[in-house]
Amino acid sequence: MLALSYRLVIGVLSGYLVVRLAPNRPLMHAAILAGIALVLTCLGIVAALSHPLGPLWYPIALALSAVPTVMGGAILARSMRQS
Repeated sequence: MLALSYRLVIGVLSGYLVVRLAPNRPLMHAAILAGIALVLTCLGIVAALSHPLGPLWYPIALALSAVPTVMGGAILARSMRQS
């Protein structure tokens, strides 16, 4: 659970950072990052299925939380940028 919690924080911070650094269309940049994160975590599920080294719930939880955490950080940064 500790590893999952810090990965969630990293997801939010990465979405926040992408929006802060994007010169234009920041939510598009965040959506691309969320898509990349989703693809990589799905590859992690495939790897966990073929070579199980730990619990299967962990890569599944990462895949399910990839898009919401990145986009949550992006929306947070966008709301802070507008105010």
